[in-house]
Amino acid sequence: MRKSIARTLQARHHNRLNAHRVKPTEVNVDDPTVNSSKNTTTSASSSVSGEKKTDGTTGKNIIKRISTIASKKHREQLAATVNTATVNTATVNTATVNTATVNTAVAVDSVNVEIDSSMVAVDGSVDGSVDEAGDNKKKKVALCCVNNVPNVLQYTKKQIERMIITPLTEKYNTDIFMLNHTIDNSQNVSFNNANIYELNLEQLKTDTSELLKKSLKSDYQKCLIDAYMEKKIYSIIKESEKTNDTQYDAIVFIKSDIFPARKISIKEVSKAIENNNSFYSSSFNDWNGYGLGYYIGTSISLNVIFDRFNHMISDRHSAEKMLKTLVEKSNIKRIASNMFYFKIQKNGETDVYYQLLRKYTSNQEYMDAQKAYQSVLTKSQHKIRESLDIEDMSSRNKSKGANRRKHKRRSCAH
Repeated sequence: MRKSIARTLQARHHNRLNAHRVKPTEVNVDDPTVNSSKNTTTSASSSVSGEKKTDGTTGKNIIKRISTIASKKHREQLAATVNTATVNTATVNTATVNTATVNTAVAVDSVNVEIDSSMVAVDGSVDGSVDEAGDNKKKKVALCCVNNVPNVLQYTKKQIERMIITPLTEKYNTDIFMLNHTIDNSQNVSFNNANIYELNLEQLKTDTSELLKKSLKSDYQKCLIDAYMEKKIYSIIKESEKTNDTQYDAIVFIKSDIFPARKISIKEVSKAIENNNSFYSSSFNDWNGYGLGYYIGTSISLNVIFDRFNHMISDRHSAEKMLKTLVEKSNIKRIASNMFYFKIQKNGETDVYYQLLRKYTSNQEYMDAQKAYQSVLTKSQHKIRESLDIEDMSSRNKSKGANRRKHKRRSCAH
């Protein structure tokens, strides 16, 4: 009995010594190689489990050691396999990259062809096409200016160039057509690279004499002449298209006496090009109709406006109301433009629209327009303007004082 107890204790002692001598290698549970060697470890564990163990801890250590050795061999085999696969994958990847590079180059070329063949603007409108030389071909715009007031361009030229001509030429191929009202206007300043035409006064008298005789109102007589000049400059543009074998994508019409307080809306020009059944005109001067003197559209949409002279025989209403009637009878739609301008007279003075400047513009636009207008006035005109402003302010103060309520002075208590 004593011998059996002694043998048991001795066996336990040897097991403990073996456990201290053989330290199992730490294995990372998250290591994929350990997970991959799960089957090997299981088989090794099952073989060891058949042996008789006297201590649970010692058996576990032996199992860990066996699994570690098996895992090491499995990792070596796996590393060899991975290296071979890496070489093969690298070869495949190189071929794939080369193929992808070729495909990408082809795709980029096709995209470039698409972009070049149809240049699309930021606002979504088609900006132009590509000619045989490969250069971008911009849309063509005709700017029509009726020079209806003598010597007025000396006041309005810079502002029209800054607010209308420059934005148009930056975006489109712009041709300028000017039609002078009188012979004296030929001595006026003109826009750079403008096609200047003189109005035949004899032809004007012949074409308008019968209508002028029937008309009793001076305002209506002026509207007749304006409508006649718009018709003439439109015929000049159509003749230019026929002669040069070209066609304008849009037409912008202005008069030489306008002083724009806002830049022309390129978006409105783009929209007018896209829609042949609509045109833009200023709306602050509608006067129960459609405003005159500023239009953006195509030859199809503006034909109603430029042809209104032929409809003024039987209608003596205001020009604005008559234009609205003609547009409503047609299939053309009128859209209100955000343009605002006031007019300059031949002596440099402003018209009634000048009083609406603050209402229809922002603070910055108001200050810029004021500064631009003051810069074109002479010293004598500045003095006249200042005196008019002083008189206007004094009259306003008097009217305010007249309407001010008078209070009786309270008597002091003694």
